[in-house]
Amino acid sequence: MNSIRLAKMTEPQFESFVESSNADYARESPLYRDLPFAEALEFVIKEFYTRTAPEGLNTPGHHFIAIMNGTEQVGYLHLSEKPVGTKILFAWDFAIHPEHQKKGYGKTAMLLAQKHFSDLGYTKVILNVFAENAGAIKLYEAFGFKVTQFNMERVI
Repeated sequence: MNSIRLAKMTEPQFESFVESSNADYARESPLYRDLPFAEALEFVIKEFYTRTAPEGLNTPGHHFIAIMNGTEQVGYLHLSEKPVGTKILFAWDFAIHPEHQKKGYGKTAMLLAQKHFSDLGYTKVILNVFAENAGAIKLYEAFGFKVTQFNMERVI
């Protein structure tokens, strides 16, 4: 492992993040699993730009972060104040690219992000994780995250 650091995303990194993050969400979210992928992706990206981050990289209260190993981006983190103006963060997405997983980058990035946002005065982070993502759940639990809500579904 080289020198892991967090950096504000550049515009090209943001464009890559939007494509990758939303494709993962369209593929993995129970809300979209039954739709054809292209249709789900179109809907998810539209929602991202109309509801989540209408001003893109410069959306107030949002933090779009590249996780860097030296000069190589190995992952990303997207958090926002929720509600805007508070010291509570919602983690929209946290990912280490597949080819960089199982190398300790996720743990290091979590530690760096925790210190960075604590230093900025933030007091809490809330996140959602899909039940099937055992690796993420294990990482979040190791960092002291607790289950506060469940979503359930039933086919009718």
